[in-house]
Amino acid sequence: MSSRDETVSFAAPGGSIDGYIAPPATPAPWPALILIHPVTGLTQNVRETALSFADEGYLALAPDLYTNDAGYPNHTAENINEAAHMGPNSSGWESHLAKFAEPRRGLDGVPL
Repeated sequence: MSSRDETVSFAAPGGSIDGYIAPPATPAPWPALILIHPVTGLTQNVRETALSFADEGYLALAPDLYTNDAGYPNHTAENINEAAHMGPNSSGWESHLAKFAEPRRGLDGVPL
């Protein structure tokens, strides 16, 4: 991190979300943008991208969308790659879902 960027936490529905913010070195006001990280999470590459936008005069915020996901630390590159190449019509879909507890198979209690 540079001297001007920082990790932040802000209020959100259901609690708070952590994030990474990089303001420009110039005085405010600034145009702003939100960077949405890939499935791999808030990586160093995302932070460097935020800094690049800050160097161009933008206030850049990258929220960590996995802040409240207790299962995220268990994600592996193998799991992510497998999920990215498997859809609901895949022959292995049901056996893949069987690896996860029932609540993790749907969104808001609605089965996938």
